[in-house]
Amino acid sequence: MFDCGETTVHDPEHLMCCLKGTQQSWKNEKTAAYEEMTKLIEKAQNKASAYEKRSEYCDRELTKADLEMVTRLDPLRVYPYRYRAAVLMDSHKEKEAIAELSRAIVFKADLHLLHLRAAFHEHTGDVLAALCDCRAALSVDPNHREMLELHNRVNSHEP
Repeated sequence: MFDCGETTVHDPEHLMCCLKGTQQSWKNEKTAAYEEMTKLIEKAQNKASAYEKRSEYCDRELTKADLEMVTRLDPLRVYPYRYRAAVLMDSHKEKEAIAELSRAIVFKADLHLLHLRAAFHEHTGDVLAALCDCRAALSVDPNHREMLELHNRVNSHEP
């Protein structure tokens, strides 16, 4: 078994090293990895990273619970919002998925969040909202190839 060996993990780089070691050690043994990650969560000073990493070793319901905890501990981490939005889209809850991304975009209007929300808007047929997100994302990185492709595709459908 992988053991960090320390009572409390204070150094974020050391925590990431422990997390990566656990991830590598138990790549195909998710139950054991989940248990090891649980031990690291108990030792970690900044638990949000550990919960986020442990979410990779869970079924969907446990993943959702871990990511809810991440959001409670550090509401400015965007990965949980993206994950929840993807799950909502898988469940054909497009409006809820867009709302979830919007919650994250309020505090971090990064390219990936805007790109994902633009794609969701395109999927729902909301061309104007998709174009708005495309343009906002391109203001962050005007040369982003995938964003340019999405913008051109959506722009061709503009009324």
